[in-house]
Amino acid sequence: MKFKQERRRIEHLLRNALLNEGEMVYDLYEYELEENYDLWVASMKRDGNEFIFTVTEHSNDVAMALVDKTEGLFVNEKAREKLQELWEDQYANNINKLIPYWAVELAAGSLPLIGVKIQKDFLNS
Repeated sequence: MKFKQERRRIEHLLRNALLNEGEMVYDLYEYELEENYDLWVASMKRDGNEFIFTVTEHSNDVAMALVDKTEGLFVNEKAREKLQELWEDQYANNINKLIPYWAVELAAGSLPLIGVKIQKDFLNS
Protein backbone atom coordinates (compact mmCIF):
# COMPACT_ATOMS: atom_id res chain seq x y z
CA MET A 1 0.00 0.00 0.00
CA LYS A 2 2.82 2.41 0.86
CA PHE A 3 4.48 1.91 -2.56
CA LYS A 4 1.20 2.71 -4.30
CA GLN A 5 0.81 5.94 -2.33
CA GLU A 6 4.40 6.92 -3.08
CA ARG A 7 3.88 6.24 -6.78
CA ARG A 8 0.73 8.40 -6.82
CA ARG A 9 2.51 11.21 -4.98
CA ILE A 10 5.35 11.16 -7.52
CA GLU A 11 2.92 11.03 -10.46
CA HIS A 12 1.21 14.15 -9.12
CA LEU A 13 4.53 15.99 -8.77
CA LEU A 14 5.67 14.99 -12.26
CA ARG A 15 2.36 16.04 -13.83
CA ASN A 16 2.60 19.42 -12.14
CA ALA A 17 6.22 19.98 -13.22
CA LEU A 18 5.98 18.62 -16.76
CA LEU A 19 2.41 19.33 -17.86
CA ASN A 20 1.38 22.31 -15.72
CA GLU A 21 4.60 24.30 -16.08
CA GLY A 22 5.45 23.73 -12.41
CA GLU A 23 8.73 24.80 -10.88
CA MET A 24 11.75 22.52 -10.93
CA VAL A 25 14.68 22.74 -8.51
CA TYR A 26 18.25 23.28 -9.75
CA ASP A 27 19.77 22.09 -6.46
CA LEU A 28 18.09 18.72 -6.99
CA TYR A 29 19.56 18.52 -10.50
CA GLU A 30 23.02 19.18 -9.02
CA TYR A 31 22.48 16.66 -6.21
CA GLU A 32 21.05 13.73 -8.19
CA LEU A 33 21.64 14.23 -11.91
CA GLU A 34 24.63 16.41 -12.75
CA GLU A 35 27.31 13.76 -12.26
CA ASN A 36 25.68 11.48 -14.87
CA TYR A 37 26.20 13.70 -17.93
CA ASP A 38 29.12 11.68 -19.35
CA LEU A 39 27.19 8.43 -18.89
CA TRP A 40 24.19 9.88 -20.73
CA VAL A 41 26.32 11.04 -23.66
CA ALA A 42 28.00 7.64 -23.90
CA SER A 43 24.64 5.84 -23.72
CA MET A 44 23.13 8.13 -26.33
CA LYS A 45 26.03 7.56 -28.73
CA ARG A 46 26.08 3.79 -28.14
CA ASP A 47 22.35 3.46 -28.77
CA GLY A 48 22.16 5.94 -31.66
CA ASN A 49 19.68 8.23 -29.91
CA GLU A 50 18.87 11.76 -31.03
CA PHE A 51 18.42 12.85 -27.43
CA ILE A 52 18.22 11.41 -23.94
CA PHE A 53 16.48 12.70 -20.84
CA THR A 54 15.63 11.88 -17.27
CA VAL A 55 13.60 13.17 -14.35
CA THR A 56 13.99 12.79 -10.62
CA GLU A 57 12.04 13.60 -7.49
CA HIS A 58 13.15 14.09 -3.91
CA SER A 59 11.31 15.66 -0.96
CA ASN A 60 8.52 16.91 -3.25
CA ASP A 61 10.96 18.62 -5.62
CA VAL A 62 11.42 17.66 -9.26
CA ALA A 63 14.41 18.05 -11.57
CA MET A 64 14.94 17.16 -15.21
CA ALA A 65 17.88 16.94 -17.61
CA LEU A 66 18.02 16.49 -21.38
CA VAL A 67 21.04 16.01 -23.64
CA ASP A 68 20.61 16.51 -27.37
CA LYS A 69 22.60 15.08 -30.29
CA THR A 70 25.07 18.00 -30.15
CA GLU A 71 25.74 17.01 -26.51
CA GLY A 72 24.02 20.19 -25.37
CA LEU A 73 22.71 19.98 -21.83
CA PHE A 74 19.32 21.38 -20.87
CA VAL A 75 18.26 21.50 -17.21
CA ASN A 76 14.81 21.75 -15.63
CA GLU A 77 12.57 24.32 -17.36
CA LYS A 78 15.00 24.54 -20.30
CA ALA A 79 14.88 20.74 -20.61
CA ARG A 80 11.08 20.80 -20.56
CA GLU A 81 11.06 23.54 -23.23
CA LYS A 82 13.52 21.61 -25.40
CA LEU A 83 11.46 18.43 -25.10
CA GLN A 84 8.30 20.38 -26.01
CA GLU A 85 10.14 21.70 -29.08
CA LEU A 86 11.38 18.25 -30.07
CA TRP A 87 8.03 16.52 -29.60
CA GLU A 88 5.86 19.41 -30.78
CA ASP A 89 2.17 18.48 -30.59
CA GLN A 90 2.94 15.02 -29.11
CA TYR A 91 4.58 16.37 -25.95
CA ALA A 92 1.58 16.10 -23.60
CA ASN A 93 0.56 12.70 -24.99
CA ASN A 94 4.08 11.27 -24.63
CA ILE A 95 4.57 12.70 -21.13
CA ASN A 96 1.22 11.29 -19.99
CA LYS A 97 2.33 7.86 -21.19
CA LEU A 98 5.73 8.11 -19.47
CA ILE A 99 4.70 9.49 -16.08
CA PRO A 100 3.32 6.20 -14.67
CA TYR A 101 6.54 4.39 -15.69
CA TRP A 102 8.71 7.14 -14.20
CA ALA A 103 6.73 7.14 -10.96
CA VAL A 104 7.22 3.39 -10.52
CA GLU A 105 10.95 3.67 -11.25
CA LEU A 106 11.43 6.63 -8.91
CA ALA A 107 9.34 5.05 -6.12
CA ALA A 108 11.55 1.95 -6.43
CA GLY A 109 14.70 4.07 -6.10
CA SER A 110 15.75 3.93 -9.77
CA LEU A 111 16.50 6.80 -12.11
CA PRO A 112 14.50 6.51 -15.34
CA LEU A 113 16.48 7.32 -18.48
CA ILE A 114 14.74 7.71 -21.82
CA GLY A 115 16.68 7.66 -25.08
CA VAL A 116 14.81 8.71 -28.21
CA LYS A 117 15.54 7.78 -31.80
CA ILE A 118 13.92 9.72 -34.60
CA GLN A 119 12.45 7.38 -37.19
CA LYS A 120 13.21 8.57 -40.68
CA ASP A 121 10.29 8.71 -43.05
CA PHE A 122 10.92 5.67 -45.24
CA LEU A 123 8.46 6.92 -47.86
CA ASN A 124 10.66 9.90 -48.71
CA SER A 125 13.91 7.96 -49.03
